[in-house]
Amino acid sequence: SNACLGMMNAIKISKALIQSEMANNILLTSGENSRDLLLDTIKVIQKNTPNRKELKKYLASLTIGSAGTALWISSEKNNSLWEIGDLHSMSDSSANSLCEGKVQDGVLLMETNSEELLKKGISLAKKNFSKFNGKSFDKYILHQVGDVHRSKLIEALEIRNDLDYSIFSEFGNSGSSAIISALSKALDDNFLTHHERIGLLGIGSGLHTLMMELKPC
Repeated sequence: SNACLGMMNAIKISKALIQSEMANNILLTSGENSRDLLLDTIKVIQKNTPNRKELKKYLASLTIGSAGTALWISSEKNNSLWEIGDLHSMSDSSANSLCEGKVQDGVLLMETNSEELLKKGISLAKKNFSKFNGKSFDKYILHQVGDVHRSKLIEALEIRNDLDYSIFSEFGNSGSSAIISALSKALDDNFLTHHERIGLLGIGSGLHTLMMELKPC
């Protein structure tokens, strides 16, 4: 699924295209509009009056945010902020049903088993992160899912809390735009600089995880 890893996967593909000399400059864009999902979810909840157990599968839909991002990937290092370094990915397709989007009777829905998704996602992320073989990063940007996910992932990966930048509380989970939005905001807020080594740690439904290193040029 490219639901939450769309931009991350696009960066990975762009790097391969540039390394193979099939392209020199690539523009990546992503736009996430949460309005329809939010409104349709509220309609379903109001119509069906679900009990607490039934309501839980819709809660993740109420945290979705809207955002748009764009990246310029180039073979030229002049004026570049970072160079794309190591990339590592892993999948656990046995967990593909834990977060599903669908259109039912003309209504857009996303149903999520949040507790199991958290458990499986943390486990997969920990395995993928180990592929960096202890490489240290100056700062980290995690996928913007929520406070519980953030704290559990930081604990599992043994990342210092003050090295991670989060925008979830203000912007919600903006899917494929989330990590890049957070990276841009962190740069604007002087939380990090282009002289630092950055770890982008992405997780998407499916389950899939893609992590990459941004290193100073």
